[in-house]
Order: sequence, then structure tokens, then C-alpha cells
Amino acid sequence: MMNTPDQIILDIPLTDLHLWTENPRDPIDTTASDADIIHRAIENGSGNWNLDSLLAEMGERYLYNELPTVVFDEGSYIVYDGNRRVALLKCLQDQDLYQEAYGKLFFDDVPSEMVQQTTLPCNVCSKELALNIVERSHKSSDNWGKLQYELFLNKFREHPKGRLMLLDEATNGLVSKTPKLNEEYVQQRLLTNSNLYDTGFSVIDGELATSNDSNFARDILADIARVRTNDLSSARKNPGKLKDALAELNPDRYSFLEPFNPNKQITFLTGPKAVGSESESTSQETRKQPRKRPAKHVAQKLFGGTLQPRGERSNEIYRAIDDIYLRYSKDKAGRQ
Repeated sequence: MMNTPDQIILDIPLTDLHLWTENPRDPIDTTASDADIIHRAIENGSGNWNLDSLLAEMGERYLYNELPTVVFDEGSYIVYDGNRRVALLKCLQDQDLYQEAYGKLFFDDVPSEMVQQTTLPCNVCSKELALNIVERSHKSSDNWGKLQYELFLNKFREHPKGRLMLLDEATNGLVSKTPKLNEEYVQQRLLTNSNLYDTGFSVIDGELATSNDSNFARDILADIARVRTNDLSSARKNPGKLKDALAELNPDRYSFLEPFNPNKQITFLTGPKAVGSESESTSQETRKQPRKRPAKHVAQKLFGGTLQPRGERSNEIYRAIDDIYLRYSKDKAGRQ
């Protein structure tokens, strides 16, 4: 008995092909239509569609040397690989979308053969095989940014968040908005464990944390973008030296930047414990409740309040003095 093939070539009408909403190139809400996705592709806010350059590369006709990879899921043909090509054809063949794109993407008459390409041969396969094809196609190519590849690994391969993902999440999408951050150099040379540690950050349980003040920490992360856009760290200048590049960007602010200190208060910048997240607000409120009863009995603090001396050795001495004073103040009988 012949086994059912795990992939087969089928001619599918273009109208029956649907773009992948979870495409790491530019993920969108799963309820979005093809038109919604193509609107985003025309605007190209992610910088990962570039339909104009794709049309220039394709030339006069649609060639079949690279077939779209398609998964038949819940009655629909979903394009996992080849979304740009399918989006381009749909755009050319839809009057409203074409009018929107003309002047932004297309300045000359488009090849008539592509306008008439109403069916496509596609490689129809299982979801797992499609994901393997997507990964193979994009892990070493420039079709995606490095952030998009990290998103793919995190969502579909159960990998922990990559460093670009952590930076993007902590800065409300700064990597997505700054192409020079979405590069291998930043991923592999600037956001190393040692560089993060030296500037007051650490990855704890897969999330980005800091021993800096949270506002100051976010300023540092934002200035990483300025370091790259101003070319203060590159293969030739401050190569892989994030702290030196930050100090060059703003000497007064960053020349004495302290490393991550696990003995100080740790603030999470990503994940459920992140500052400002709902779970963090709830947990902080829960932690604060027991303090309400004894607050009025707290003795006067040494030096009039908590200090934050510079340097690890100074911090150790201060904590030792503070601990001795606390024990002394609690043992009233031992004072005599």
C-alpha cells in the first residue's frame, strides 16, 4: 500500500491562498485579512516586505523555481513560505490595493503576465515540514532581520527569548523601529552577557533585569540605538565594546556606569514581573500590605535613610555598618 506523501505539488487559485498572520517577518492579529496584511506590506513599517525591490528582482514574469510552501489548515491554504510573492501578486490583481501601492511602490507599468497569474503551483505539506522549510530558508539569509528569526525560534521552536527580543520588549519596539539594531553585530557583539553585566543588566529566568534605577536603565537601552545609528560601535570603532561606546556618546552620564549588582534591588524590564505590568503591580501591592502594621514602630534609620555608595567595596562596608546598627537598635537591654 502506498504511503500518503507528506508534500505534494498542487495548482491553487490565488484567491484560495491566504497569507500567514503569524509570519515572523511582520506578525499581525490572527483575525487579520489578506488585505490587512498587504496594507502593512505596502507601508513596510517593519522594513521586511520591500515589495518594490521584489518586483524588480522578479523581472517580467513569475518563475516557478521557488514554490510557495503551503499548509492546508481548517479548510484554508495558508502560505508559510513565499508570503512576499503571494502578497505582491494579490496586490497587483486587486484594484484598490494596486491604487494604494501605485506611487509608493510601482512607478512603471507592471508586467501583464503577473497580473494574469491567477493560479500558482505550491508545495502543500504538513505544518511541521513547512516550519522546517521556513527555518531552513531564513536562518542564514537576509530576508528576515535577526529579531524576526529570534521570534520564530521562540514561538515555534520553544527557544528562550533572544537578546534582541528582550531589548525590543523592554523598549516598546525599538529594535523593530531601528534597522541598525536588527543586525547580527548587535545580537552577537553588543548584547553579550558580559556587556549587559557591565552596564547593569542581566538575563534572569529568561527575562531582562537590571540593578539600575528602571528609568535610567531604559535610558541606557534607548542609547544603545544611538550608539549604533551614530556608528560609535562597529567592526572598526569600539568593536563589541558597549560600555566604551556609551561613554563616548555621553561621558558625563556613562563614564562611571556600574556593573550589575545582585545585592541591590533587582527590577525586571520584560516578562510578567516587569515594572508596570499587571502581575508586577499586584505582587508589589501584596508585598506592601504587611508593612502597614509595623510602619509606625520603625526606628530612625542610620544616616537618616538608605544610602547608595559607589563601588562594590563601599556597598559591602555600608551594609555591614547598617546591619550592626540595626542589631544594636533592636537590643535595648544590650545597650547598657
